[in-house]
Amino acid sequence: MDWIAGWIEKKGWGRGNIGIELEAYCYSPKAHAHLTAGLPNAVFHDADLLVNWIRSVKSDAEIAYLRKAARLAEAAVTAAYEVIAPGVRECDAIARIQAAQIAGSRISPAT
Repeated sequence: MDWIAGWIEKKGWGRGNIGIELEAYCYSPKAHAHLTAGLPNAVFHDADLLVNWIRSVKSDAEIAYLRKAARLAEAAVTAAYEVIAPGVRECDAIARIQAAQIAGSRISPAT
């Protein structure tokens, strides 16, 4: 956080408003203390869940990748449904499921 505070200062943002997620898993009280000490002129605001809200807006490319991921998941579940049965060895079922996932990876993100 000392480095981040210095970087923010170098960018000229050390006197601005800074949003932080106070309940973020990786943002500890010690990290907060170092950041606020390194930026004494900044005003900090709890921007809880801001990143999640921003992440909810998807670009066309992100939507294409999500659709591809959904098709891969569907292929894996379909293969599992088709192959899993009493007496089928676990390694054979896994091989079929993984084959479906790998074969599906040839689908272009735009389709």
